[in-house]
Amino acid sequence: MGFSHSTESIDQKTLSSYYRVDGELQEGNNIKWRGKRKWCEGQAEPETHESQFCVWPNDRESNKGQSMLETLAGDVLASAEGLGEEYIRLHQFEKGYNIVDKMIIPVIVTNVDLFICKFKPETLDLLSGTLKEENAEVEKVPYIRFRKTLTKSYSEFLGSLRLANKARERTVFIVNVEHLVDFLSKWKSDFWNH
Repeated sequence: MGFSHSTESIDQKTLSSYYRVDGELQEGNNIKWRGKRKWCEGQAEPETHESQFCVWPNDRESNKGQSMLETLAGDVLASAEGLGEEYIRLHQFEKGYNIVDKMIIPVIVTNVDLFICKFKPETLDLLSGTLKEENAEVEKVPYIRFRKTLTKSYSEFLGSLRLANKARERTVFIVNVEHLVDFLSKWKSDFWNH
């Protein structure tokens, strides 16, 4: 699986998406459960490259222009939201659980090799959509952040299409299975600070 991005936009210390679920049992005149679920952004390690584009050999046969990875990443995000709902429901009905505070990080683990292709935008032939080999630097990577407008849900009006699109961007980590232990052992985030 190959990811591409312009050499002008490489930033290995980028924001990452996580789904935050928190809630607590409110006692007073009425005992009720108050829970919140939302997508948030925060800094996370290990440092990785980030890309908005993925080239997969079988994408031509995939579903109507959306890459297989985009489809899978969208499913992973929906699953994260579903898991968040389950945490809230479980804690509403379990005795002894008055507070829930969970972070759900979307990760896809794969057995395919991951590569990035660095290039300058002006070297891309827009008519053919090709890049000459001498204009590309290809590097094998253990993991990468795949960041794109992957969610189908809409947020409140934010004043412009650019801001609305940015609010719907999500990050999914793509990790080669041989590097999963390394990825998990290096994991650090500031997610609890938000």
